Amino acid sequence: MKRNFVRILGTLAFSAVALVNLGTPSAALAEARHQWRIQTIVPAGSPNFKGYEQLANDIKEMTGGQVEIKLLPAGAVVGATQTLEAVKQGVIDGHINYAFNWAGLEPGFAPMGDLSGAYFDTTTALGFYYEDVGLSLLREMYAKHNIYVIGIDTGGAESLPSRKAIRTVDDLKGMRIRVPPGISARILQELGASPVNLPFSEVFDALSKGVIDAADAGALHYNFSTGLHKDAKFAVYPGFHSTSMGDFSVNIERWNKLTPDLKRALEIATQNHVARYSRTLLINDLETTRKARDAGVTITTLPAAERAKYRSAARKAWDEWAQRSPMARRAIDAHLNYLKKIGALD
Repeated sequence: MKRNFVRILGTLAFSAVALVNLGTPSAALAEARHQWRIQTIVPAGSPNFKGYEQLANDIKEMTGGQVEIKLLPAGAVVGATQTLEAVKQGVIDGHINYAFNWAGLEPGFAPMGDLSGAYFDTTTALGFYYEDVGLSLLREMYAKHNIYVIGIDTGGAESLPSRKAIRTVDDLKGMRIRVPPGISARILQELGASPVNLPFSEVFDALSKGVIDAADAGALHYNFSTGLHKDAKFAVYPGFHSTSMGDFSVNIERWNKLTPDLKRALEIATQNHVARYSRTLLINDLETTRKARDAGVTITTLPAAERAKYRSAARKAWDEWAQRSPMARRAIDAHLNYLKKIGALD
C-alpha cells in the first residue's frame, strides 16, 4: 500500500512538471487573474505556515502566475472555528483547516478530520483519502456548504506531551488531558482519563500550572518548538491517539472560475505539498527526539499490544459516533472498510 502511494505521488509530481513546461505561460509574463485569500489554522512563522508558503509558491509557478495565494494566519479574519462559514459566504476565498471543527454542523465531519486510534502513521492515513474514498466523501460533505476540497493537508501523527510517563494505556487513568471535544474525548473517558476542553493557546499555561497532566496538542517537533517540554518532561512518540488530516478548500464559485488546467495544477500542487510535508514532519520529529532527550525529556513509546488496547476502546467510540447521523455512519464505515482492506483490522 505504501509503495503504491509513493508511486502515485511520483507520477503526480511528474505530471505537475509537464503541466508547467507544456501548458502554462511563464510566471514572469502572466498576470494573476485569480487572487485568493486563504486563512490557515496555524500562526505565521510556524513550521506548518512555512510549508503553506511553499505550497502558495508552487501554485503560482505551476499556474504561470495566474493563481496567486495570499496566506493568512489563524484568526486573521475570523476565528479558527468560523472559517467554514466565512468561505461559504465568500468573506475569505478558502481555508486550510480541520474538518472536525465542523462536527457541530455535521457529525460526519469529525472522523474525516481525525479518527482517533485509526492510524499510527501519516502515509496509511493519506491512503484513505487518495487511494480510497476519503477525498470524494469529504468533498460531498463540503459541497453542501458551497465549498470545494482541493486536497488534503496533515498535521502528522501527534505526540502526547505529559507531566508523567505514559507507557501503557492504563497510565491514562485519572489523568486530566487536554483534548478537543468529540471522538477523542469519548475514547479517553472510556479509558478512565478526564478530557479537558481548552483552546490550543492555553495549553502552555495549563501544563505549567498543573491544570492538565497531558495535552493533545501537535507533533513532537511543534510541541518542542513552543516550549511545552519545559513543564511536560515526558512525551509519547510515535503518537498513537491522533493523526490529524486537514483540508485545503475554497469557495465553489471561486473554484468554478478556474479553467480545467488550472484546477488540475492546484490539485497536483496540493498533493505534492502533502507528500513533501509528510517527509518534513517525519524528519523534524526524528531530529527533535535527540534535542528533547538532551533537554531532559523522557520519550516513551506504546508497544503494539498497548496500541491495540487503545484501538479497541476507540472502536466503541467510533460506533457510538456513527449513530449521530447518516453521514457519520458512512464516514466511519468507510474508514473501517479501508482499515480492513489494508489488514489493520480484522
